[in-house]
Amino acid sequence: MSRDDRDACSSDDPYHGIPKSEVEAWSERERERRRKWLEGPSEEEKREWAARQARRRRLDKDRHLDDEDLEEGRRVADRLQHDAALALVGAANRLVEAPYRILGDLVRAGRGWEDEFLAPARRRRRVRYRDED
Repeated sequence: MSRDDRDACSSDDPYHGIPKSEVEAWSERERERRRKWLEGPSEEEKREWAARQARRRRLDKDRHLDDEDLEEGRRVADRLQHDAALALVGAANRLVEAPYRILGDLVRAGRGWEDEFLAPARRRRRVRYRDED
């Protein structure tokens, strides 16, 4: 069949071989669907839409709260990590300085002993007991 023959057939048969009753039934269903669409949603459709919206908004809110919790958790973890690093540096510093601190303390104690027991006699005052008088 040539193209001209097909064009001629399609112009003669506007429904392309589909029975007119089927086309009319579809047309009626489509008119009814469009009429209902123009009337707007039913009460049940409105309730379903509202329920979907409420669920979506709850999920959005929960997601937003989850984001805030995540950010707060990261801030706390960063602060703990910083504090732990400072504590580690402080402990290392104490360990490194410990021998010097001990040595300094011993030298200070020795100087105190020297000041007390090796000072000239004039600086020391003799305290007499009562029975020595």
